[in-house]
Amino acid sequence: MSQENIAALLQKGIDAARAGDRETARAALERVVELDPDNEKGWFWLASVVDTDEERRLCLRTVLKLNPNNAKAKAALDRIEARMQSASVISPDEIAPGVQRAQLTLILGVAGLLVLVIAILVVILMMSENNRRAADAASTQAAFDNLTATQLQNTAVAQAALDANNTATAIADRLTQTAFALVSPTPSPTETLSRATLPPTWTPTPPPSATPTRVLLPFPPASGRIVGWGGSDQRADNYLPILIYDLNNQGAVRQVGTESGYHPRFAPGGNRVIYPRYSLISTDTTIEEINQDGTARTVIDSRWLDFISLVADPDFPVYAGRDLVFAARGDGNQYTQLYWIAADDSAMRRLTVDRQEYRFPDASPDGARVVAVRVDRSGAQTSQDLVLINVAEMPAFGRMIATPTAPPIGQADTTPMIATPVPKFTRLTTSGAALNETDPRFSHDGSQIYFAAADPADPNNHDLYAIPVSGGEIRPVMVDPGDDRYPVPSPDGRWLAFSSNRTGVWEIYVLDLTNGMLYQVTNSEDPDFPSDWAP
Repeated sequence: MSQENIAALLQKGIDAARAGDRETARAALERVVELDPDNEKGWFWLASVVDTDEERRLCLRTVLKLNPNNAKAKAALDRIEARMQSASVISPDEIAPGVQRAQLTLILGVAGLLVLVIAILVVILMMSENNRRAADAASTQAAFDNLTATQLQNTAVAQAALDANNTATAIADRLTQTAFALVSPTPSPTETLSRATLPPTWTPTPPPSATPTRVLLPFPPASGRIVGWGGSDQRADNYLPILIYDLNNQGAVRQVGTESGYHPRFAPGGNRVIYPRYSLISTDTTIEEINQDGTARTVIDSRWLDFISLVADPDFPVYAGRDLVFAARGDGNQYTQLYWIAADDSAMRRLTVDRQEYRFPDASPDGARVVAVRVDRSGAQTSQDLVLINVAEMPAFGRMIATPTAPPIGQADTTPMIATPVPKFTRLTTSGAALNETDPRFSHDGSQIYFAAADPADPNNHDLYAIPVSGGEIRPVMVDPGDDRYPVPSPDGRWLAFSSNRTGVWEIYVLDLTNGMLYQVTNSEDPDFPSDWAP
């Protein structure tokens, strides 16, 4: 087969892998390496669609044999081998890790002998007990036969007196308990949750009782679909099913696909959902996009492989118009940075280039600006503030750029920056370590940003606030003793969804921003978190 045909077959396999069609991808890529055993790219992509770690290791070792300088293959191989080494290996003579067949045989033999001895002892004890009971019964009957009628009468009278005494004692105990209950203080009724409104009518109200109560609020008269994550953490890995909450159908819930993840967002048009999930191949997160009915699943990490040599833990994907913004650690950097990639994959930008961490990005409705949480650990206390980034001010870069490296967190950093643009951002909040802001979201018209914030001394008690994009006064939106997180504005700007554990379970609530009325979407024993809202 000609090189042109092999190249076409390789591209077919890569396209199938990107589309999540592992079976087609594997068949095509296996044919590529069969026809061209020295095809480095074919072996690398084949590693992403095989089923076992042993197969992945074989593919990646072949890649490194062909090109020892392939950093992506080396990093992936290191992770796989570390995972495989941590797994227990059972030899042919072992029944279980560390247990030899001969040892198990001896153990079973001794156990069987012990069981037999115990069984014999039990039989002997049962026979002895039966004989004793028979003797006691005969003795009792003889004594009873020797009683006179007077003795029998006296015995009956004594028993009646004893029964009466027991009954009186029981009644007295019951009366004592009842009296104690009557004189005990009556618990005060639990106050209902306050309903906050936006200024100028919003005023703080007295806090509710410290004991959470499951008070079900009315369902909101809002429309649209909320995508979020919730339900049971079946794998105990902090990833939950991706869910759609249909407000047009009284909050009916349906799961999107079969994978678990978090922080899902709607793709442009609202028909597809993009979210991070755990990858068994790379042992970190990967970003996936899927139709709401669970079809046409696409793993999109490959979109940036031609721009940056290695990205770890891609996270928080969000569309800026039709372009994509996400957070990740790249090229040896221990700190999570923000990246932007064009819709047609023609250009890519690194939105942040420093040794701080950036999380929870959100894009303005026009896609021109990005707001994010900047975590600064350079001072005596870690601080979290909100920053605004103008995407157009950051230069685009070409394929395989050089990016800065950094030492592990906590170590001195003396490495100079390498040929990278200076980060340009505006500090939206400047509270530093006095208040930790998180979960920023642009309003529907892009004029203000909603966010959650907590005092570092009470990190599990966030309240909701709003601030103009141009900066200025921070206004409270929802303040109560519960932990309120993840504000999500509605497409029409009237409503604000958020999650709160005010009743002891994370539920989704909706606040009417026009009058401060509070409504409830979910009422489940499992947690529910909103992440995006579409019509």
